Amino acid sequence: MLKVSVVAMKWGELYTAEHVNVLFHHMKKHTSCDFDMYAICDNDSGLHQDIKFIDLDEFPISPEKYGRGIFPKLNLYKDGLFPDGSIVLFCDLDILIFGSMDKFIQ
Repeated sequence: MLKVSVVAMKWGELYTAEHVNVLFHHMKKHTSCDFDMYAICDNDSGLHQDIKFIDLDEFPISPEKYGRGIFPKLNLYKDGLFPDGSIVLFCDLDILIFGSMDKFIQ
């Protein structure tokens, strides 16, 4: 069975847990396969209960370095972060989904 991990990242105050929740609900509406939603964040306050929280503090890139050429998105490549063999689809929080996402995860 195909394992799909959808991932979003949130830190600071520009985006909120509601942005992550909206992305989660859009993916549920526009994806025909089962997936696990992961949020790599600086806190899990307000996240939908079905979103798996990964604490941004677990990674070696310190927040002081964000935006100076070293971005927390690089943490997506950490071994063992997502289930082996899964398709990982990263989505920025400033997107809206209006159609099927299946073609991206087949």
